[in-house]
Amino acid sequence: AYVYYSDDLGANWTAVAVGGTHAFGATYGGSMYAIDMYHIWLVTTDGATSEAWFSDDGGETWTEQVPPAGIYQAIYFSDEDTGMMVGTADSIATTTDGGGTWALATATGSGDDFYIVAENMGGDLWWIGSDGGDLWFSSDHGVIWTQRAFPGDGAGAVYGIDWATETVGFMVHSPTAATGRVYRTRNG
Repeated sequence: AYVYYSDDLGANWTAVAVGGTHAFGATYGGSMYAIDMYHIWLVTTDGATSEAWFSDDGGETWTEQVPPAGIYQAIYFSDEDTGMMVGTADSIATTTDGGGTWALATATGSGDDFYIVAENMGGDLWWIGSDGGDLWFSSDHGVIWTQRAFPGDGAGAVYGIDWATETVGFMVHSPTAATGRVYRTRNG
């Protein structure tokens, strides 16, 4: 896997190899998360297992972090210590030390593959979206999950979740292969 960074507003890009010579790569847009210009996390997969990586120098160098067994596809941090990654077959892992150690979180019980994870801007609610078209949230960093209904849920997939504030959020849902919807909430 390669990560490219620019320190001149995108005029030039520098390639940095991440990992060994095996066939690992990012699968979805949520595979990389930067909390600021220096602290960046990346999750990669070869389709059978996953690797997690961390950079504290803006992407110039990367240190491997070891996630629990699973195939992870998205990663998110609410601060430099507290993070979550999600993936296939209801795989959810959490950390409270910046990724130095990862632990399995409670599964939702859906068996779905999860494509995206986000936290609502310091509101302590973690959100994940699945290939079953479902949206889940946890107020205790993945110990208990609650499904959140929305128009069109249970079909297609949830590909994106992002928060502007604790209560204003956006979600991208594709109910069928040829359609897409953007949802907004103003009350969390």
